[in-house]
Amino acid sequence: MKDKIHIATRDHYDEVRKLKGIQPLIDSDFDIEIHLRKQIQDELWGSDQTNILHRRNFFLWVWEQKMHICEESGAFLGPDMSAEFMSHILTRGAHVEMWNDPRNINILTPDNHRKWETGKREKMKIWDKNKETIAQLKSDYSKYKTYQTFPKDTPAATPTDEEIEEWIKADAHWAKTFINGAIYGAKAMRDGKIKPFKKQSDANSTGETKRD
Repeated sequence: MKDKIHIATRDHYDEVRKLKGIQPLIDSDFDIEIHLRKQIQDELWGSDQTNILHRRNFFLWVWEQKMHICEESGAFLGPDMSAEFMSHILTRGAHVEMWNDPRNINILTPDNHRKWETGKREKMKIWDKNKETIAQLKSDYSKYKTYQTFPKDTPAATPTDEEIEEWIKADAHWAKTFINGAIYGAKAMRDGKIKPFKKQSDANSTGETKRD
């Protein structure tokens, strides 16, 4: 498997874009740092997927980059773009942050678009390739979400992939520790080793409300 060209800075991206016919946002030979990718995508097409103009501009860009042929059937779709031809591999409703990622788009006939969305996707020709795309998108955007949790005013160097992986592992470790502690506490209360916490009442022993 050929190594991908890694792009970690905007300067590097801009230099690559100067090369004729090269579009790293959609070219599988390139691997763009996810926070940089998302920044560029939002600059080009906006971050609001509910904006019809933003969606149309994004779809037109994808249409210009790809062949006007259904990726499932091979049928020619003609020269004019239609939103019906644009099929999100991972739905934009459930994966809002990926709506404007060109890797997340298949060009399909309306019938094949519906087939992908109605759960018959495992029998489609595009399924195997899309499975790989889904795994890559989920991996990339899990790193993006982790990166987004850091304070925006904290001056820090751009995190590497290795650092982000360590942060994700640390989050998983502490989540597991918390769950194990909760399970232990529940078992201890069940066995009578500890007593459940009871909130103090404002009523005295005669049932009358205490007054200052």
